[in-house]
Amino acid sequence: MHSIRITRRHLPFALAIGTVLLFSVLWVVGWPREAAEHTFPGEQGFVAAVIDGDTIELADGRRVRLIGIDTPEIGDCYASEATARIRELLLGRTVRLVRDVSAVDPYGRALRYVYIEDTFVNHVLVAEGYARSIFIRPDTAQYSELRIAQEEARDAGRGLWSVCR
Repeated sequence: MHSIRITRRHLPFALAIGTVLLFSVLWVVGWPREAAEHTFPGEQGFVAAVIDGDTIELADGRRVRLIGIDTPEIGDCYASEATARIRELLLGRTVRLVRDVSAVDPYGRALRYVYIEDTFVNHVLVAEGYARSIFIRPDTAQYSELRIAQEEARDAGRGLWSVCR
C-alpha cells in the first residue's frame, strides 16, 4: 500500500483543496449550529404596524421579514386572512426577534424569527395554515420544524390548504 506524501512545496495546495472540500460538504448538509435561539439570544421590539402576512414594522421604524415562511401576496388567495392573523398575534405587542445567519434581506428588511414569550410565531402561522415553509440558505435553522408544521397543516386541510388551489 502506498502512502500519500505531501511535501512542503505542495502543502498550501493541499490545504486549499481540503478547505474547499470541507466548505462544500458544509454547504450541502448545512452549517453545524444549534437552534437559532441558542446561537443568537435575540432582541426586543414593539410591533407598530403589520405590512402583510410575513412582514411587520417596529416602533423604531425597522421592517422585519419573518424567516422561513411565506404568506400569500396581497391580492392572492388567503392573503387578507394571513395579514389579519399576524395583526391579531403581533400588533401592539413587544416581541423577541431572533436572527439566524443573515441580518437583512435584499430589500433592507431585518430577517428574524419572531417570538411572543415562548410562542414561536413563524411556526404558529405555518401550523395554522396561514403560511408555507420556505428553505432559503443560509437561514435554515428552523426549517425542519416549519416543514413538519406545514405537512401537518396541509394534511389536516387547515387555512390556505383547504381554500387555495
